[in-house]
Amino acid sequence: MGLAPGNVAVTTNSDTQRLRLVWVDVRRKKLEVVAGQSWSLLTPNRTGLSPLPGDVFFGQGVDTNYVLGLTWSRNPQFRFVYHANDSITLGWSIEASEQYGGGTNGSGAITLPVSLVSTYEPQLNTGNSAFAVPNPHQDQIVKIAFDSKSKRMHLEVAGLLRRFAFFNPLTNQHFSATGGGVSVNGNVELFKNFRLIANTFYSDGGGRWIFGQGPDLIINGDGSPSLVRSASTVDGFEYQATPKTLVLRLLWRRLLQEECGD
Repeated sequence: MGLAPGNVAVTTNSDTQRLRLVWVDVRRKKLEVVAGQSWSLLTPNRTGLSPLPGDVFFGQGVDTNYVLGLTWSRNPQFRFVYHANDSITLGWSIEASEQYGGGTNGSGAITLPVSLVSTYEPQLNTGNSAFAVPNPHQDQIVKIAFDSKSKRMHLEVAGLLRRFAFFNPLTNQHFSATGGGVSVNGNVELFKNFRLIANTFYSDGGGRWIFGQGPDLIINGDGSPSLVRSASTVDGFEYQATPKTLVLRLLWRRLLQEECGD
């Protein structure tokens, strides 16, 4: 396909060779480890905490993940999962981080202070096509899922922890900020093959996780970061009318943003 697009490191690896899902999953009794490029633990599940595409919630449009408002990523990760019993599953995932200032997937990039453009552009991903942005540590995600014994109901709660760091060479100052978010998702089969769906996400500094539709932060005049509050939801129903016919109706709300801090 001949090029490295600007969203190469924001939501998924979109480089020329299109590496999307390449991972190893090892399970022994109640413990499970997933390592490689896979769907993020923050992506809503249909059942348990499985990384298998059939167990992950996404749309059925032109491409599986093109649903505005859906919280998702396909990225390098190391995931630990504990299957407490047939109904409760707990997971912790360490996933590739990217300090994001907008500029991909149709979104606008933030405007940097004039005096800091040359020194701060390399510290943010604003549509760059290389894995060059420094990050203080990887993103941390935890999730707990509950599945009814009948498998007709799935509920989950996830938490996201992120950290951002910058250096202003004009004043020789270091800056950092800690962000995060919470996600509450579920699907319930009201009657055979008819399911209600609700996926919600709220964060300070989590815009990258909503299909890159908003920046994680802005940069103040002194070089310090100010996190951007973002939220999204995808709700609706789906009906498997026949084995080959799926009726899907989703209502989405685009992320809401406001500056947090000075």
